Amino acid sequence: MERCIILFDHKPDHQNHHEENLDSDSPRAFRINDSESPSGGTVRYWTLDQDDTNPYAQILSLSARGLDPEILGGTVFHRAGEENQAETFAAIASAYGDDQYQQNRSWTIWDLVNFVRNNEVGKIKGIFGEADVPIHTNTLQAIKRKLYLPGSRIPSFIDARTQLDTLGKPKGQVGQIKDMFRPGLNVVRITEDDSRGYALFLSHLLQQAVDVRSSDDATSRILMIIDEAADIFTADSTYLRNVATGMLAERIRKGRSLHIGYVIAVQDAADVPENIRHNLNTTIVGRHRHLGTLREALPTVRESFLASADKLRPGEMLVDLFGVSSLLLVKMDLSRSKLTVTS
Repeated sequence: MERCIILFDHKPDHQNHHEENLDSDSPRAFRINDSESPSGGTVRYWTLDQDDTNPYAQILSLSARGLDPEILGGTVFHRAGEENQAETFAAIASAYGDDQYQQNRSWTIWDLVNFVRNNEVGKIKGIFGEADVPIHTNTLQAIKRKLYLPGSRIPSFIDARTQLDTLGKPKGQVGQIKDMFRPGLNVVRITEDDSRGYALFLSHLLQQAVDVRSSDDATSRILMIIDEAADIFTADSTYLRNVATGMLAERIRKGRSLHIGYVIAVQDAADVPENIRHNLNTTIVGRHRHLGTLREALPTVRESFLASADKLRPGEMLVDLFGVSSLLLVKMDLSRSKLTVTS
């Protein structure tokens, strides 16, 4: 449909769309990174992992300068009980970024980490004051201590340092995010190692989509398929959970006014916060055992449908479809291109 589709792939399920699904009645493969295809029949693979085994994947690196400091703080200090450290680090990151911008300096996440690690508490407090977030000495000391092992805290895609193979060549092709907003299917691989930074990466990409649509009405319609969204809504840290959920709700609100479509995929309807669930035009539910949640997710559901909700077969769905006044029972078609099968 000449749309730009961005799909987040976690398992992986979507690394073989350049091959036909021979089980389909009308198999069709996508062409790989075909810039000559105005109809959108192309697939581009993107990854946050420099060791990704997909030979067609383009590596993504995000600059810390363009990231949301609140979600950055929650990503670095992501564990339960680290909420104060996350909030304080976010305030420091925001002030540090403003200070570097005023001095017309470029900076990376490693400059920020070194600034915090190498300066005394008094100097940091003196530079940034205590305007919005009080900077407590004990909290700052905990931040400094944990940043002495930043490799376990900083997602690898932030200001990624390009790794070289044994021949001294960069591992994989480095991609540009702006190229993701062209017609076609864009599959973004999210590995287990990168799942903690999912909200951070998603926040940036959703904002980029809004900026692209705002600046150019001729841009292709965009559809964002946010898989495993529960990784965001059920984070261990209440701070990260709150700022990420608020971010997602705000980005979706802005995006919908620009005709950006969103699909939020979760294992359980209860994983989607109420303020987001109530703004969805269409709800599609497969086999589901929690009837109370199902009543909330499908307000038009009849008791006769509820009785069969836990007996639906693969591919069968209950659908509350925008513009249709009754609940539908539908069966999904098979994908025309090949889905990845892992043993």
